[in-house]
Amino acid sequence: MDELSELDRLLSDQLDEARLDSAGSFTIAGEKALEKLAAFQLPRENAWACKLVQSAVVGGAHSLSVRQTNGENVFVFEKPSLKWTLSQVEAAFYDPQVSSDLALDHFKRGLWPTAIKNKRPFRLALPGVSEILFWDGSKLRRRAAPPGPNLELAISNRNCLAGPLNIKAALDAGQVNTDLRKELREHCFTCPIPLTVAGQRLDSLLGCPMHGFSPISYPIRLALGPADLPELPVAQLTAGGYKPVNPGTSKLNNVYQPLAQVPPQVNLAVLVAVTMEPQSVGELPLRRPCAISWVRDGIVIKREQLDNHFRCVSLGLFVNAEGLAVDLTGFEPIKSPEMERRREIACRAACPSLRAMNFAGTGYIRGVLRRIYGIGAAITTFGAYLAFNAPDPIGAEIIASSGIVGSVLSTMLVGVSSEGMLERSLHTEFQEMKRTWLNRWASSNR
Repeated sequence: MDELSELDRLLSDQLDEARLDSAGSFTIAGEKALEKLAAFQLPRENAWACKLVQSAVVGGAHSLSVRQTNGENVFVFEKPSLKWTLSQVEAAFYDPQVSSDLALDHFKRGLWPTAIKNKRPFRLALPGVSEILFWDGSKLRRRAAPPGPNLELAISNRNCLAGPLNIKAALDAGQVNTDLRKELREHCFTCPIPLTVAGQRLDSLLGCPMHGFSPISYPIRLALGPADLPELPVAQLTAGGYKPVNPGTSKLNNVYQPLAQVPPQVNLAVLVAVTMEPQSVGELPLRRPCAISWVRDGIVIKREQLDNHFRCVSLGLFVNAEGLAVDLTGFEPIKSPEMERRREIACRAACPSLRAMNFAGTGYIRGVLRRIYGIGAAITTFGAYLAFNAPDPIGAEIIASSGIVGSVLSTMLVGVSSEGMLERSLHTEFQEMKRTWLNRWASSNR
C-alpha cells in the first residue's frame, strides 16, 4: 500500500489550519459558475490529462513527468517559464471564459472535468510560491508550504465522497491509472518536451497508435521535411532512443530504419507502417486507412481519415494545427479554407518522401537465408570430410547427425521461406499504396 500522500493528509486533516481564500467563498454567482463548469465536456473521459500536457508545453516546461500511485497522479512541470500566482489560478478556475494566458487556459480546462465534475481533490504547488492551493472537492483553500522550482499538481484518483479505502477502491484506482496511461500514450506521443509517464518515455512519433509500434502495427519508414505549413515541433525520441511500450512480436520489428537525425526545419512528418495481426499459424494482414493527425501544443487533437483505400500498408501524416479555429474543447478543428489548404499541401508534400521510400524487408529475409545456407554448407562440408576419414562406425554416426542437422535446417528454411512470401506480399502492398497515393496527389504538383 502506498504511504499516505500529502493530498490524503490534507483531506483527513479536515483543514483546521487552512484559510479559505476569498476566491473560494461561494456566492450565488459562484455556485452558478460551478454549475456551468461542471457541465464542461471533453471528447474523452481522460482527455483532461492532455490539456495538462498542452499547458506544460505552452508554459515552457523543460519536461513533464507523471508519477502514479494507488492514491493519486502527480504532474510535475519541470522549471516552467510561466509566472502565475495562486490568485490568478483561483480566478481562472472559476472563470468560464477563455483566458488570455493560453497555458493557464489549457490548465484550467484540464482541471474542470476531474475536479468539478468528478469532485476529485487536487493539490497545486507553483514554482517559487510558499503556499499551495488545495481543492477538497467543493472549495479552494490555501496552506503554507516550502517553495520549489517546479509546478506540481497532485490529483486524487478517488471522488471526495468515496467511502473508506478497500480492495475494490484500490482496484478502481488502479484502473484510473491504466486508463490515464492509455490516454497519454495515444494522444501525447507528439509532445516536443520529454514526457515520462510511470517511468516510461512517450515522446516519439513512433508511439503513434495507428502507424507506430504496437502489437499490430509496424513502422516501415519515417520522413521529416519542409513544406508550406506551420513548423512542426518534433518529439525528442523520434530520431532514436524510443522503447515501445507494447511492441508486436513479428520479425517486421526489424524492418524499420531509424532516422540519422532530425532536419533543421520540419513542417511535415510522414510515417508509413504495416498492420498485421498475430495468428497461431502466422500473421494476418489488417486493412487500415491513411490518416492525418492534427497536432496542437504538443498533442494530437484529432485524427482524420484521408481516404477509403484500406490496405495493410498505409501512411500517417502529422501537421501542426496551430492557428486553426477549434471548438470550445480545443479538440475539434472547425472546417475552414485554411484547414483545407493545409490538408491539400500535406498530401502533396508527402509525394517526394514516398517516391524516395523503399520497402527493404526482403533484405532482412535474404540475410537470414544467407546465414542458414552458410551454416548448412559448412556443416555439410565438415561432416563429409569426417565421414570419409573416420572409422566406419564413427562415419555412420556423423552421417546420421548430418541428416538430423539437415532436417533442422530444412525446417528453418521453410519458416523463413514463408516469411519471405509474407514480405514479398507486403512489398507489393507497399508499392500499390505508393501508386494509389501518387496517382491521387502527385498530379496536383503539376
